[in-house]
Amino acid sequence: MIAVIDYGTASPELISLLRTAAGTDYKITINEYDILKADGIILPNISDPISAAKRLKIMNLFSQLRLMNKPVLGLGSGFLLMCEYMRTNTDGLGYFPYCFTEADPVKMKPGSYRTVITNRISLLENLPEECSLYYDRIYKVPNDVLECMELKEKGHSTGVACDNHYAFQFLPELSGEHGVTFMKNFISLVGNNQS
Repeated sequence: MIAVIDYGTASPELISLLRTAAGTDYKITINEYDILKADGIILPNISDPISAAKRLKIMNLFSQLRLMNKPVLGLGSGFLLMCEYMRTNTDGLGYFPYCFTEADPVKMKPGSYRTVITNRISLLENLPEECSLYYDRIYKVPNDVLECMELKEKGHSTGVACDNHYAFQFLPELSGEHGVTFMKNFISLVGNNQS
């Protein structure tokens, strides 16, 4: 089962995508038991990641999520939650050594952008080297050894991976067939992790 963390508003598009990708059960939850029992976790996009981090702390999930070694996938602003800091006084989960301030978003309109795979990890299997993916905002991330995806024209890193933790700034639920393929890969990765 995949636990989709519920910050208070679940994306109907993400739920529809999970139904389309199928192959596993999923549950939209903020319940500690469900999250600990899950085989994989998705931190979905949210308009206010600072409030989401506070909600995770109030629900006593922050420390639990920091210690998870099962597959964890951050999407859109869920990417920020997986990093070290989101603002001076707001900790992220610390999976990735990046820090963000409110000035960090790249000035781009929401929409589809050409994206290049720079490191072919299992989560990106069956995706073309270059594909169009949907972003509602993009944050400046250092291009480093954790990078596996970047914007073609801008060169900004938009996907990172380390161990069982994956963070991508694009929204698969709005990225058409490439988003479906991506989610099927995550479901497969979660299934392989159970073995």
